[in-house]
Amino acid sequence: IEKFMNEAEKDSIFYIQTVMMAERSLFDRNAPQMNEEHYIYFLQSIQQSNCLSKAYKFRYEKQLESCLKNRPGTKAASFSFITSEGKECNLNDYSAKHLLIIFYNSRCKDCHIIMDQLKASTEIHQWISSKELNIMAICTDGMKDTWDKEKDYFPSTWTNGFDEKGEIIMKGTYMLRMMPSIYLLDANKKVLLKDTNPEDIIKYMNEHKTQP
Repeated sequence: IEKFMNEAEKDSIFYIQTVMMAERSLFDRNAPQMNEEHYIYFLQSIQQSNCLSKAYKFRYEKQLESCLKNRPGTKAASFSFITSEGKECNLNDYSAKHLLIIFYNSRCKDCHIIMDQLKASTEIHQWISSKELNIMAICTDGMKDTWDKEKDYFPSTWTNGFDEKGEIIMKGTYMLRMMPSIYLLDANKKVLLKDTNPEDIIKYMNEHKTQP
């Protein structure tokens, strides 16, 4: 990618078209082939380019920051929250072989559709029962009254949390480009999957011989 981008710089119009295509294909949340890990290589090359103005580059600097934050293979940033029981907790308070974190907004229809899929999955349910998987749903929209009304929606086996301090978004602890934003962590809080979905979660767990 670096070699290709260096060659592309010989034609500034072609270079800009290439950058835009990479963004649409690899960074757009609706792109079937979205892949931040691949896009990072384009973003790193862009930072070294002379084809783009400083102002234009700033957009891609922020994208690179987003891609590198809580990247697969790195330790997930900790954050605090309150549970539905009113207990103040921290991510590091929880231990699990696999921890699935779902950042969501209380009025997000897509969030509830995906959480319903997880609730209905036999495999997910069995992994929870066998202590292979814990699920943590964290509301990040600041609407505590709405969150309070939804407490009965979540299974008792899930951790239902609320970002009362607003640190996840306000401090940029996690760059939530889509809702819900789902992360799968291992026992050491290392990120295994970022911005994932129920299908890829089940596929990963099965491929790594975590049999329900």
